[in-house]
Amino acid sequence: NKLIPEAFTIGVKGESKLSIAWDLPKNVEEITIPVQYPVVLLFTGKVQDINCSYIRSMTRACTERGWVAGVIEAEQIRTSDLQIVINTIGRRMEKGVPLYIIGYGVGAYKMVSFLGEGARSDTLHGNIAGAVAINNPIKIGSSHHEISKSGNNIAHLSVPTMIIFAEDDPQLRQNTEKVLPTMLANPNVIVVRTKGGGHASWHSSERVWRSPTEVTLDSTWANYAAAKFFDSLLSTGQPYKAGVGQVPAESNETKTPRSRL
Repeated sequence: NKLIPEAFTIGVKGESKLSIAWDLPKNVEEITIPVQYPVVLLFTGKVQDINCSYIRSMTRACTERGWVAGVIEAEQIRTSDLQIVINTIGRRMEKGVPLYIIGYGVGAYKMVSFLGEGARSDTLHGNIAGAVAINNPIKIGSSHHEISKSGNNIAHLSVPTMIIFAEDDPQLRQNTEKVLPTMLANPNVIVVRTKGGGHASWHSSERVWRSPTEVTLDSTWANYAAAKFFDSLLSTGQPYKAGVGQVPAESNETKTPRSRL
């Protein structure tokens, strides 16, 4: 599908501007308000092209399930603006229809900051039902204070959150190990730590998914895990009215590597 852009202007004087690229469920040409389909927001890492393979593989995994996917380039948005954007999207949705968030790299850092700060201030939109952080750098810049700040945000995560990283990631391992006890202490957090994968989100990747509901080209195990995590959350939540996007039947999928939980 071709992504559909939407422009956002934030602030009375339009201090911040950003765009969201939307991908609609298969065979759906337009979405009416209130939205009755689950919505998945993707916050990218340091990429300029929202059509890069790992982003499009995830949007397609969402739309194949009957979900709406939206892509935001994380570097163009301040963490403080996320509440405005997500509340705007949440107000368009039917009450109780899940809103999920995935963050990659810098996007994961800003997503976790937003969710942790929102939980502490009790300002998270009620439709937010789950999140996945892939390669969260824990800190941006040279300040070591950011490590404790990130740990504090992780400690306060109040929605089910999966955090995925690789043991051989040369850029993140040291910082991640420092906050790992905090991750494990939060009952809302699931930690997935793979032995291989490096820093590029290809965590122990099989590269190809073999399932009728999955993408078959240039996909990643990390995206596969994120989609299955949202499947599980959706199957345990309240049903929504659209009647699509239900958990797909299990099939003979490519065996994925074991991860330490």
